[in-house]
Amino acid sequence: MSLKMNNKFKLTILVFLPFIIGFSIERLLTVGITGDNQLYLNLSSILLSLWIYGGGIVFWFCVGRMFGNLNMSTVKSFILGNIAWGISFILYTWQFKLVDDSSRNLFISAISQHYPLGFVSLGSSIIGMFTRHLKGTTVILIAYFLMLMVFSLGFISTVRSKIIKPN
Repeated sequence: MSLKMNNKFKLTILVFLPFIIGFSIERLLTVGITGDNQLYLNLSSILLSLWIYGGGIVFWFCVGRMFGNLNMSTVKSFILGNIAWGISFILYTWQFKLVDDSSRNLFISAISQHYPLGFVSLGSSIIGMFTRHLKGTTVILIAYFLMLMVFSLGFISTVRSKIIKPN
């Protein structure tokens, strides 16, 4: 496998890793609960805590920096870094804002909630500053926008440093 193809594969994995981590945590939790397995419950609890209390934010900032460092147009690398985010956001909006509960596809609605899981705690905290009533759909939407902001900050910090550095 060439170096260029290897880089593309790594970047693709990085973009989909928030989904993979969210899905893995959910599966561990589900298996732990349904199988009454304390090991899976403890493991899912540890992973969830690490992911939602800073791990997801730090990871996504670093991914933004990696995409900001790509040797391609700024717009193209920004879009490539957020393609999975955009698809997941559209699926979430479709399932939770445009479709009623009885018509909702459980698979699509579940996978679209896995992607921004690392930002749910921060989103809940922000909403909690304004109201005592947290609504799940609002928390997830805020988490999506926080995810975009964190990626953008990482991306901009790298793009800006490339502009400032003399050749």
